[in-house]
Amino acid sequence: MAGTQYLSLPQEDKELNETHPNESFGNYRLHKLAYWSIVVLSVCSVIDVFALVYFVSRTAFQPHLAVEEMPIRSAYINLEDLYLKKHHNTSKIEPIVNLPKVLQVVDSTEPSRVFPQWAETWATPHGIVPINDRHLLATNTASTVAQFRVLDFGMEHCVIMLTVPSENDSTPIEYGMGGTEQTSLDVWLLKDKGKLDFQQLSWNTKPERDRLVGHFSTEPGTTQQLGGFMCASSTYVTIELVCQGSCFFESLATQKDAVGVYLQQHQTI
Repeated sequence: MAGTQYLSLPQEDKELNETHPNESFGNYRLHKLAYWSIVVLSVCSVIDVFALVYFVSRTAFQPHLAVEEMPIRSAYINLEDLYLKKHHNTSKIEPIVNLPKVLQVVDSTEPSRVFPQWAETWATPHGIVPINDRHLLATNTASTVAQFRVLDFGMEHCVIMLTVPSENDSTPIEYGMGGTEQTSLDVWLLKDKGKLDFQQLSWNTKPERDRLVGHFSTEPGTTQQLGGFMCASSTYVTIELVCQGSCFFESLATQKDAVGVYLQQHQTI
């Protein structure tokens, strides 16, 4: 065809490189970028694998921590340090009464039985509501486990109390021991297990006894106390009330009165 021009192809690689130098440099940069991209991706993949193995080992091979076993965070952060560093004038606060959260009966003759927390209920338009009574029972074979949660900061000297109503009191109470009019109860401090699951509590599952705190007489019309001990705020104090020998003692309180067994907290700051 008229006006058409032809160019001969280069015969050697050297001539080719000299003909297209920019294209060769671009290919080199592309290959270098791809190489380092593969290196970075490989390193990230190795890190991800190690992180996954570490996470699985931390979760799969460690004992499960129940919510009840988790420590309770203090609502009084740094208050203790404030009182330790400098003397502060404090107001005198009367002892506070701390009623047990739950009283649970356990029986050595039925070691696997879980007794109901609230045996009595009453009907409402919205359903059945349990009566929150505090039932203390101690016999030859049965004892009562009581748990308290220690209240306010600075009121951390605890004293275990027992109030036995008089015979003319309206609070239902029964007592007796081998034909006599009173008996004696041993009070044991149980080992700290945190908040107890009372829906699973039986003679077999109750915490072990740690130490004997003292003894209560069940003479009617009396209020008694045992030796005090330090108890940190927001922790749990768990005790067991046990008959001495052959006896029977039972008390029932449905009001928020200091009747039966309870904790008294005294000021420590």
